[in-house]
Order: sequence, then structure tokens, then C-alpha cells
Amino acid sequence: MFGRRGFHAATVREICAEARLTERYFYESFAGMDALFAAVYGHVLDELRRRTAQALQQAPLEPLALAKTALRVFFEFVREDPARARVALVDAMNVSPEVRAMSSASNQEYAGLARQYVEARVAGREAGIDPDLLAAGLIGLNVHIAIAWVLDGCRTPVEQVVQTALVAYQGLR
Repeated sequence: MFGRRGFHAATVREICAEARLTERYFYESFAGMDALFAAVYGHVLDELRRRTAQALQQAPLEPLALAKTALRVFFEFVREDPARARVALVDAMNVSPEVRAMSSASNQEYAGLARQYVEARVAGREAGIDPDLLAAGLIGLNVHIAIAWVLDGCRTPVEQVVQTALVAYQGLR
């Protein structure tokens, strides 16, 4: 429901009807819609983390290959369920301070992966580069490409989307 209608448009009544549960059960399980959204968002993040870690364990230990693997996992995850992408990439920043903090922590976690890439490709070679800012920018690039792609109905083939995002990573030397 959150992914189809958005957090602010979804209602407890609709969610309960979809889940075939009573509103009483909802309120016994969650303090409110914010808490339910936080649980849904946490589940989405956990699944993305699991898939990313699993794919990276099997990828060649070369910076560009690792970046390409992580990007492919991310964009395939988005394409599989654009509603899930709306939860993770759009609504998470506008629900509550708790969910915004979860989103920020997730972005920092992925920026940590990107920072490893930045350090392998750039650090020590370019004076005045802030690896943390550059890593955060790469994550922002990935998110904005994903949002534009979802809004376009994921019409561009995933391999082309991966290659498009990878251009920024390849440009680091």
C-alpha cells in the first residue's frame, strides 16, 4: 500500500483491508502508521543489504567489478518491485525523524562501500578530494538514477542503467 499510494495517502483502514486484519490488531502491533512504515522500510533495507553482501562475496576483487556488481544488485532490486523502490527511495525521507534517521544510516552504510571504491581509485592521487563527500555523491547519483528510471517505468534495460551509473565510477582515477 505504501509503495502503490505513498505513505501520506495510505490509511490504516486500507492497509488492514489489504492484509485482512482488523484495525484493533493493527494498533496492538504498531503504535501508528510511522511505526508500520519503519518496519516495512527496515525489511526492504535488510533484503537489499543481504543481496548486496551475497553478490559482493562472489564478485571479482577488483574495484570496478565490485562497483558494477553492487550497482546491478541495486538496480535489479529496484526493477523487481517499483513499489518497494518508492518506499526506500522516495517516502523514507518524509515519514518521520525515526525513518529519516534509518535512511541516513543506510545511505552512510552504502557510502562506506563507495568510499572503499573511491579510496582504491582516487585517494592519495588527487589533492583536495574529500573521499566521504565523493562517496556520498556517488550514492546520491545511484538513487537519483533509480528514481528517474522508476518514474519512466523501468523501460531502459537494467544493463544499460548499470553502465550509465558506472560511467561516474569509471571516471575516477
